[in-house]
Amino acid sequence: MSKNRPTLDTSQLKEIALRLLARREHSTFELRAKLLARGGSFESVSVTLDELTTAGYLSDSRFTEVAVRARLRTDDGPIKIRAYLSQRGIIESLIKHCLPNDQEFWLERALKLDRLNCMKRSISPQQATTHEAWSIRSRLLKNRGYPANIIRQVLESEPN
Repeated sequence: MSKNRPTLDTSQLKEIALRLLARREHSTFELRAKLLARGGSFESVSVTLDELTTAGYLSDSRFTEVAVRARLRTDDGPIKIRAYLSQRGIIESLIKHCLPNDQEFWLERALKLDRLNCMKRSISPQQATTHEAWSIRSRLLKNRGYPANIIRQVLESEPN
């Protein structure tokens, strides 16, 4: 915090927080960091966050649900989604509650992503089993956040 910047009071912090929350959901951790960076004292930021949580404007549970849905739309895997949520201060029990834990669910998503990748790169079923194609296919799934056991199942499955 700059020494020249005046400390904001709770009403100013609440106004800033509501503007931020109007744009998108935030975790408590994210919003705390943003309000502190804008000049709020730790005490006034804590009071503001408590008020917003009590009023229902701020919810880590709601943030987690929205974030998981958004990440699923971009075909991210469980590792990448979990890391994203952890970086935003979401506790493990809430992540476990909102993130699908079904291996079949993740395998189906990975297979679909692999098929689309092979089509995009014009990898034929015959080429899909070459070392070079395995490398390309596995790198995409790894970068998207899929675990090794799912990647192995995808690569060992019949390429379509």
